[in-house]
Amino acid sequence: MRLPSQNLISLARVARPWLALAALSLVTTACASRMTPVSLAPSTPESVAEACAATSFRPWQTLTGNGARRTVSVAIRAEDNTYDGWSHLGTRRLEGVLSAWNRVNLPVRLAPSADWAQADIRVLIVRRLDEDPGSPNTLASYQAGVTRADISADGFLQKAFVAIGETSPKGTPYSVSEQLGTLQHEIGHALGLPHALETGALMSSVMIATELTYLDARFAKAVYASKECRQPAGAVAATARPTGTRGPY
Repeated sequence: MRLPSQNLISLARVARPWLALAALSLVTTACASRMTPVSLAPSTPESVAEACAATSFRPWQTLTGNGARRTVSVAIRAEDNTYDGWSHLGTRRLEGVLSAWNRVNLPVRLAPSADWAQADIRVLIVRRLDEDPGSPNTLASYQAGVTRADISADGFLQKAFVAIGETSPKGTPYSVSEQLGTLQHEIGHALGLPHALETGALMSSVMIATELTYLDARFAKAVYASKECRQPAGAVAATARPTGTRGPY
């Protein structure tokens, strides 16, 4: 689950932040639970820059020219012990998630690929993701998904790895619709998007939406248009996202 890179950053979709990555220096930013007051303020250049400054994730380098779109390949695999249909339905489910993001019309086009080794984004479906045993947080058992990305020295995304768990680390199952919502969220991170500040967005750190919204489309376009979001990251960062459907909210 680790990319061969010295510049590795991660975002986890969890009920609290955890990232036990040996030999990596990580700054962890906790995300709030449902108890956080909802903010529906629209994205502004300042708020987008703030969101990008809170993480080391950066967009893919795009092509020049009016209407040019870079193609980013995405491959999916399921571990042998998964049983929610991913082994035979994974490609179809992934195609639906990629189509939803492609309708946002970013300068990046996501394309399904059968070439796992060469794919720009690799998605692995696992029975469950590991829990960080050292965390004092009582919601540590609700890990649902994680994205890890390789960022170049000049501040562009190069590779991304996404892992989605069918159950929590303690075996609490997530429904297929919850897993798809997590996958859609994590693919947003694999596109280089940080957490949106608007809590009504799928890309928010507080889960209310389970599908892409107009807030996500506006936010994603603003990130790709923002010069601040293309600045080389100054530090390695990690942030977490609660599932919104598990835990004592």
